[in-house]
Amino acid sequence: GSFRRGNEDEAPPRGSPPLRQEAESSASPRKLYLRINDRNRSALPRAESLLAFLSGSTQVIYYDENTKTYRPAPSGLGADWSEPLSRRLVSLLGRENVVTK
Repeated sequence: GSFRRGNEDEAPPRGSPPLRQEAESSASPRKLYLRINDRNRSALPRAESLLAFLSGSTQVIYYDENTKTYRPAPSGLGADWSEPLSRRLVSLLGRENVVTK
């Protein structure tokens, strides 16, 4: 038999959270871009602490609005991407400054 048939992929497996399987596969971003500017620069240390605590495999890249340059986050700082993390980063840095790809 086949592991996947019809619309079975759309329904969550019984006993698991509804979006967990989807979030771990295709929905998980490969890169997290954080735009840093004069308005949110003071929140960067808190954002980095949050990312360090919830470390994962999503690459974090900073975009400095003043210098117009991209730079990778400090070594070992990767995100374990989730909606709660997204909401917290948005509250710290601003919605327009948190982008995933």
